[in-house]
Amino acid sequence: MQQITAMIVTSVVFTAFVVVAAQDAATEAPAKGKAKAKAAAKDEPGPAKADAPKRVKTDNALLGKWLEGVADAVQGQPGRWVFKVGDRTLMVMTDENADRMRIMADVGSAKDLSKEDLLKMMHANFDRALDARYAVFQGRIWSVYIHPLGDLTKAGFESGVRQVIGCVENYGKSYSSGELQFGGQQEDAEPNKDDVF
Repeated sequence: MQQITAMIVTSVVFTAFVVVAAQDAATEAPAKGKAKAKAAAKDEPGPAKADAPKRVKTDNALLGKWLEGVADAVQGQPGRWVFKVGDRTLMVMTDENADRMRIMADVGSAKDLSKEDLLKMMHANFDRALDARYAVFQGRIWSVYIHPLGDLTKAGFESGVRQVIGCVENYGKSYSSGELQFGGQQEDAEPNKDDVF
């Protein structure tokens, strides 16, 4: 008898739950529809939004113009440039379809790269290289700035060039991009080698 009573109570509770859930859904549906309509109306361009200038998406043509403004000399073709800033040689590579852009400069050979230097580069990538990075590729150490092409601004591009040059110039010393330092230890602090190797 107790089992039958428990089954009846469980069935009544479940039925009540389903009824309450159905009632909640029925009352929420119109409210959600109103909320969606209100949100859509909020996003529609009004006079202020219609007047706001739209930012032009960066492409190879625009990047080429910016490059002419920062470089002392430029060679190559859209999407694959080699350029000089002072005595530094840099490269810019883009892929418009993938929306990627890379500024890079050769730092030197990675052949004799010690574990300590590698650890210092990785530590600098955390707090001193900022948007630029140290990388190793095809036996070379590189200073690299990578960014989506379409969202890149002129100021961002110019900063990327400065940071790549800063990382090249400060390799083996502070390992800094030269822009600022973001958190982390002081530039002259030794990283804890036991954490990695």
